[in-house]
This record gives sequence, structure tokens and C-alpha cells, in this order.
Amino acid sequence: MEVKHKLSENTGSIMVESALVCLIGLMLLAVCIESACCYLTISMIRNKTDSAVLSVAAANVANIYDGVRESAGNAREISAGDWSEYVATDDVRSALADMLSLTESGENHMDRITSENGTAYIISGLKTSYVNNEGDDLNFMTTLTVTIPLHFLNINLNQNLEVKTTYEARF
Repeated sequence: MEVKHKLSENTGSIMVESALVCLIGLMLLAVCIESACCYLTISMIRNKTDSAVLSVAAANVANIYDGVRESAGNAREISAGDWSEYVATDDVRSALADMLSLTESGENHMDRITSENGTAYIISGLKTSYVNNEGDDLNFMTTLTVTIPLHFLNINLNQNLEVKTTYEARF
């Protein structure tokens, strides 16, 4: 008799509890995945910014030094201008836009747009400056703001980045 009573019971509390535990687990998993995605995106933007500054510096080294870059003669002496003229923010912005397939969305904004989710991230406030020359290394500081929309929480994550790039001349 007791078995028939248990089988005919339809309270279903075990189903509600297990569904609730699964729902909370899935929500935590979504937060973890979103956090990992943000971390990887910011890391990738930092690396690409470093590469963009280095590519602009390497492309303009002939404007700074006379002669063959690797020779031991007059090529070591700076002949015209300084690095702040030739590694300009606009040049770095266009190199970064090419590397990350960004589109200009304003005077100081660049967007990465994906077809499924809209905007993947926004880069704004990009500024590159020549910091100093320590020994034979040239140092540049690039500051920018990355805005990543968090789809799970429906808010934007703003991260200010400072990227220090060192260009080592080959003499």
C-alpha cells in the first residue's frame, strides 16, 4: 500500500529543485564564459596594439636614420626629426584598424561589428606618444579605452589600457 501511495504522489519537488540547480549552474557557466571572452579580447587588443606601433615604427625607420639601417657608419645617427613625428597616433590607428578589421564610427571611435551580436567591442581614446630612449631601445606608450558589451548582464565593460612598446633598433 505504501508503494502505491509513493507512486501516485505528484508533488514533483525533486524536479523543481533539480531544475533550479541546473538553471543556477548554467547562469554561473555563462558568467564564466563571458568573463573569459572579455579577458581574451582585451589581451588580443593589447597584443595587436603593440604590433601596430612596432609596424609603424619599422616602416618609418628610414625617415629617421640615414643610410643602411644595419651598417655601422652614419646610420646610427638620427638625421631628421624625431620619433614622435613619424609614429603618430593616426598611423597607429590605421594600422590597428587594418589588423583588427575595425570600422570608424566617430571621430575617436573604432568598432568591431559582428553579424550575430552587433558590436563586439569599441576602441576609443587611442593616443600614442614617444616616451624616451633608454640605451638603444625606443619606448612608446599607447593609451586606449576598450568597451565590451556584456550580453549576459546587458551592461558595458570599460577597460583603460596602457601598452608600452619597445622598438629595439638593429645596429
